[in-house]
Amino acid sequence: MSLAKSQTIDFTKKKNSPNRLVLAFILGFLASIPPFATDFYLPALPQMTTDLSANAASVQLSLTSVLLGMAFGQLIIGPYSDVLGRKIPLTVSFLIFVVSTILCAFSPSIWMLVIFRFFQGFSGAGGVVLSRAIVRDLYSGYEVTKFMAVLTLLNGVITIIAPVAGGQLLKITDWRGIFLFLGIVSFFIFFTVLFGVNESLPDEKRTESGLKNSVLNFGILFKNKLFIGYTLTQGLIFAGFFGYLSASPFVLQDIYGLSAQEYSYSFAINAAGVILATFIAERVVGNFGEGKILIFFLYISLLASLLLLTSILFNWNIRFILLAFFLIFSCMGVISMLSNSLAMQSQEKNAGSASALLGLVPFILGAISAPLVGIGSAHTALPMAIVIASCNIGALVCFKRLVFHFHD
Repeated sequence: MSLAKSQTIDFTKKKNSPNRLVLAFILGFLASIPPFATDFYLPALPQMTTDLSANAASVQLSLTSVLLGMAFGQLIIGPYSDVLGRKIPLTVSFLIFVVSTILCAFSPSIWMLVIFRFFQGFSGAGGVVLSRAIVRDLYSGYEVTKFMAVLTLLNGVITIIAPVAGGQLLKITDWRGIFLFLGIVSFFIFFTVLFGVNESLPDEKRTESGLKNSVLNFGILFKNKLFIGYTLTQGLIFAGFFGYLSASPFVLQDIYGLSAQEYSYSFAINAAGVILATFIAERVVGNFGEGKILIFFLYISLLASLLLLTSILFNWNIRFILLAFFLIFSCMGVISMLSNSLAMQSQEKNAGSASALLGLVPFILGAISAPLVGIGSAHTALPMAIVIASCNIGALVCFKRLVFHFHD
């Protein structure tokens, strides 16, 4: 029996392997590196301005840099995983993630933190982009959506745990202790990845090497109207979400008076909404179709963003703001799940490049929106509301113009 045939048989067996749940857990964590790397330290952002003698805008750059790192990391790691396979890039990138996370804890200044955060994001991008690529290697059709739903649910669980744990850790340590804790956890996860994830891309399905080939793959993807439609839709929704991540600690703590712990609880409730909405969407998608469910949640997210803008403009009670955040958060999870699934289903080849571009756009747009919400200092929430509403309007327009007719 040839090596190629034995690999094909091995890959077929993996689809029905009893280790599917274990694989889902590992990939779910890897796909959740963004909240793992950002949400834990969100309650500490106001504290960091004092400790590092920096203003709010400078501290928010530490979020912008990790988003840029994740964007460019996916741009490089994704396409080259189509060449090298998934295992080696995943292992090496996660090891660098562990080291850079620990270095963040010992940053002597805000600018060194910004640099370390970029490398943390760049290396963490390996987990994000390769988790999607591995799913596409092993599954197809509706099975991709089902597996993406599992990843989204696990992402929601980590998103719930992260800020609450961060808020509680602040009772016994400072922001440096949070990064050190993340580094230790990442160290143990590294060994789980090393021994728990097998190669999913056989040799005969790998593409040619070279950056030029990767650029050509992106060129092909950019010409795919359907794929770009899904990519821009979820990218703009995430841009609004990253605007929320950057501004909400200052808005809810400094303007509306929540404590770090109360902020973490509100964040956890929002993340619980992601789990609930994703669970419901996964259950009904077979009856209504993925496209109809996607546009329904796009409309709900837009209405919630307009509620947020109105509440801040007219100085309504904080309950309306928290409700708007909850709805936006919940819709984001479903929109991400379905956009990722439908976009990846449209690509039979070059899953790594497709996953990279699908991940690149949200982080690039997020890196733009994160500092925009800081315009006007940390004493007004209006820029945040405008950015979030604009992103939601843009997402719906992109879906309508580029994708909607495919679901008619």
